[in-house]
Amino acid sequence: MQISVTFRQIEPSEALKNYVTDRLNKFKRYVDGPMEAHVVLGLEKFRHLADVTIDSNGHIIKGKEENTDMYAAIDLVMDKIDMQLKKFRDKMRSSKGDRSRSAAPAPSVREDLEYQISLGPCADVGRVHLILKELEPGRYLAEVSGAAQGMWQLTSRWLPERYQAEMVYRDGRLVPLFYREEFLNQGQKVMKEYRFDHERGRLTLWRQVQGSEKVKKWEVPLKSPVYDPLSLFYNIRLGVFGPVLGGATLRIMALPTPEPREMVFTIGAVNHRAREVMMECRRSETKEVNQYYLSLSPEQVPTLAWTRVPLFGKLAGRLVNPGGIRKEGLLARPPSPSGGPKAQP
Repeated sequence: MQISVTFRQIEPSEALKNYVTDRLNKFKRYVDGPMEAHVVLGLEKFRHLADVTIDSNGHIIKGKEENTDMYAAIDLVMDKIDMQLKKFRDKMRSSKGDRSRSAAPAPSVREDLEYQISLGPCADVGRVHLILKELEPGRYLAEVSGAAQGMWQLTSRWLPERYQAEMVYRDGRLVPLFYREEFLNQGQKVMKEYRFDHERGRLTLWRQVQGSEKVKKWEVPLKSPVYDPLSLFYNIRLGVFGPVLGGATLRIMALPTPEPREMVFTIGAVNHRAREVMMECRRSETKEVNQYYLSLSPEQVPTLAWTRVPLFGKLAGRLVNPGGIRKEGLLARPPSPSGGPKAQP
């Protein structure tokens, strides 16, 4: 790939040039033939601008983004170019008759679990769905979406709008790529997106408030393996951390905020075919500890989960469709050897 980088109203920087080059070189996987890329980085009224033009055998792809941070502007425009190149690749494959890959089938729903939410003395204040979809072979999307019921719809800001985790199956486990949280804050929709860059060893948090652009909040080294709540749940289901035995303790690093967080599972005995588990989420700097209590089915699915919240008392979720638990073949793949930390007795 031939790459040219032009700086306008900004001092030339080898670091920026190398950063742009690294991002562009990843696009080679989409196109077999030669490509030319021209990038313009500039500054205009305190806004950092990133303008990218790619010529692939006469097919022109353009993208332009701005942000208060130049690296953030580059990331945004490269994500936009990435999406366009994927579409271009799929279109080219389709024109060559490669229907098996370019004409992607609709996502396959592997599992759909529904939970009834109670709050203090109030039952059925909300419903939450936990869905696992197979986007394509080896690529999955897990989603949690909630909706308040009845009069609680007027105060639904305590209920998450949606959590999503996009994962790929690699080396016997589900590796997270993105984790998104969507919720209401003071009447505005807020989206937080964690991006796992395993090649460069970086974990980045982006935040977007309704009507505004995405803003890069922080970036920390990615020390594998680190899990978001959804990828952690499904990896436990797959047996990545070994068998869940009574009396054992399982410690797993969770998403930082950016201070490190550790999730500690204290595993109890089986009672009426359900295993009791206490989960603690610990933050190292503030020493804050949040406790959750779970009753797990033999498939490691919570049939009942609860915690305590100020003013209301007990917040609980009960599985209303236990028949929806997929007993086997969750990923439509054969079992793989475990590849994570094991529970310690």
